[in-house]
Amino acid sequence: MDVEQLRDSSIANLKSVFSRTLRVQDIAGELIGAFIDILLNGPIPDGLRNPMASGAKRGVASRRNVETLLANIVTLLASKKKTLAISLNRNTYSNTRLTAGFIDLVKLAAHESRDLLILKKGFQDVKHPRNSRLSRIKPTRRLKNLIGTRLGGDDVVGEQLDLIILRAKKRRGQRVGDLIPRSKWEKDNTAETAALLRRVEATLRRFNSRMSLVAVTYKRAADNQKHRLRPRLHATYTGNFEHNGRFYSLRGGHQSLAKAERATICFDGQPTVELDYGGLHVRMLYHLAGDDYPLSSDPYGDVLEPMGKNSRRLFARFPGLRGDLKTTLLALLMGRKASAKVEIDRASFRLFRSWIKFTGAARATERDRCNQRAQTWAKAGLLDSSPSPSAALVLRAIRKAHAPIARYFSSAISLKLQHLDAKIACNVLVELMRDDRAESIPCLPMHDSFIVAREHSGALRRAMEIAYQQVMEQETGSKRSFKIPIVSQDTATSY
Repeated sequence: MDVEQLRDSSIANLKSVFSRTLRVQDIAGELIGAFIDILLNGPIPDGLRNPMASGAKRGVASRRNVETLLANIVTLLASKKKTLAISLNRNTYSNTRLTAGFIDLVKLAAHESRDLLILKKGFQDVKHPRNSRLSRIKPTRRLKNLIGTRLGGDDVVGEQLDLIILRAKKRRGQRVGDLIPRSKWEKDNTAETAALLRRVEATLRRFNSRMSLVAVTYKRAADNQKHRLRPRLHATYTGNFEHNGRFYSLRGGHQSLAKAERATICFDGQPTVELDYGGLHVRMLYHLAGDDYPLSSDPYGDVLEPMGKNSRRLFARFPGLRGDLKTTLLALLMGRKASAKVEIDRASFRLFRSWIKFTGAARATERDRCNQRAQTWAKAGLLDSSPSPSAALVLRAIRKAHAPIARYFSSAISLKLQHLDAKIACNVLVELMRDDRAESIPCLPMHDSFIVAREHSGALRRAMEIAYQQVMEQETGSKRSFKIPIVSQDTATSY
């Protein structure tokens, strides 16, 4: 794990505290009050700062930090886990709700005079980043007793504090956009946006409640043992409520699993199937442009036709090549307006020189992967005679193969497309959880694919067809038929 991955892991661990809330507010208030009393009982030890800052705004932030820590500890105890990973680096929290005061809170609670937490500090191994470890905390017997006297097992529910999250647009050099408070964006919403968000929130709340009743398990590749998943979803928008809006799961969810691990997911012991929209974003753009893309064609393999290449033969010989072409095409939709040279430089860097961004052992691994990709492209005849590997030939072929939608390239339209596929995902879940169904069907969304028990694959397929038709009708204002292939991940090799 390199330094950037270590930082991202720290943020992910601490963001997970929003996955639980306390049902009985007066009992929660008693617990929080007792915890704060212990913190402030006696002088602050040398070298530590008072984490309960004065002033109205700081006071609110301080109390939120206490609520966050306690919610996390209660969740830890409920899940039977022993420790919680955190970061003691103040820069970790600069772009999140958790302020640096959280660190002071942890350190004071772990001090021997307070005896509320046990803190084991982590370390960073610069030479061998994989050996680095995050700091970890666990509650002492004193804190366990304090929690036990005020909270019962029924007082804790698995639901996020915020089901809707709005982030500011990412700035150059930032990996995470600033969170925009709900109090700020809620009052500025139009009636249409407010209605959309109410529907999304209701869907997510119902999903989280429904999936809490299902035993979701999978086999972890590392040990081939069965492990439990606890999927909880929230929607994250970027800049405004017309961009992104995809559903994301927190730690303990299903979206971080590898494809092979997802194939082992079971609902209450029953095997599942994953259905996927074939070439969703590309086909969606054709429909937005008033055109159709042939259902039997592969939008990524067809990129090779202007180059006189047989995609089936090349994909059979070089299995990773199709994924490279897909990544390159979708990256064109993500990038902002640029000259042809800049487009080529971006794609070439992503494909062949992205290892420069890595450090330590990860850098060597990524460099080998990039070099192997360059060799594959050379054998497949996809590189020109330039001294260094370039994506120029492939980018020109993409524009020829997809001329009807070429105007969307380098237009940063990907966030808009993500917003549409988020609407589709919401409609799929709504369809599967309809009140008039004899039984609500559990379903795990993976942005543009969905996982259900195998016995419900037919119902999922119909729900996906209905959802796509609904969203495209709404977006284009047309009542014509919008067709898109739906394939099983077990057999999906053409899309």
